[in-house]
Amino acid sequence: MQKVQFVNNRGEKLAGIFCRTEKEKAPCVIICHGLGSSKDNKEPLMKAFSENGLASMAFDFSGHGESQGSFEKLTVTNAVADSKAAIDYASSLASVDASRIGIMGHSFGGSVSLIGAAGDKRIKSIVVSAPVTDFLETLKMLSDFDTKIGNLAVWKDKGYTHYLNAGQKYMKLEYPFFEDAMKFDMKKIATKIKSPVLFIQGNKDRVSPISQSKKMFDILSCEKDMKILECGHYFEEQDLENLIELSQNWFIKWLG
Repeated sequence: MQKVQFVNNRGEKLAGIFCRTEKEKAPCVIICHGLGSSKDNKEPLMKAFSENGLASMAFDFSGHGESQGSFEKLTVTNAVADSKAAIDYASSLASVDASRIGIMGHSFGGSVSLIGAAGDKRIKSIVVSAPVTDFLETLKMLSDFDTKIGNLAVWKDKGYTHYLNAGQKYMKLEYPFFEDAMKFDMKKIATKIKSPVLFIQGNKDRVSPISQSKKMFDILSCEKDMKILECGHYFEEQDLENLIELSQNWFIKWLG
């Protein structure tokens, strides 16, 4: 694992880790984490990829982990730009075959991966786990730290809410995040995706319910598949092992 750093389109330094493989000019997978998370738990996935001839790079979105920027001012638009900067950087590496780039994301990172793939022809293969594909439905469920209720009117009136991340930490998130997210029609985005997509979804997910993935999956006209696991929004132990195996097999198939 090699620590790397690159700059996004707002001049912020983003932190990443790159894992190469023994192959020269290897395909490379860009890994996007969930909202309020970081790159730090991606090493088991990256090591498995490396053992199977896939280079990979996980990075922290702006305002996350070791990257510069403010979480509270995060937007979907900026996160997509961050993923593009990650692709730019990885594609410039001598050990990476820039013609074989894949992208993988969980939850919010899955949303970013799908949106990015719709507009970036460099992305040749996609894996998303528990992606949020209906921002309105999911964001309605955010409980405000003060009122303890999921109410968009409260979020708008206060100008911010508090997002409870996977580590059970409340993180302040400003209302422009919601306004920006509403600009993205995931149904239209689905029609623009041409590269093969694998959905990995838990059937007990309450954050991004399986119904969201099924709706978007049905619209896709590209090569596609969906694997349903017996789990919730987060993949642990056996579910994580299944996710790793399914995703590496998908990328090997489509990136060679």
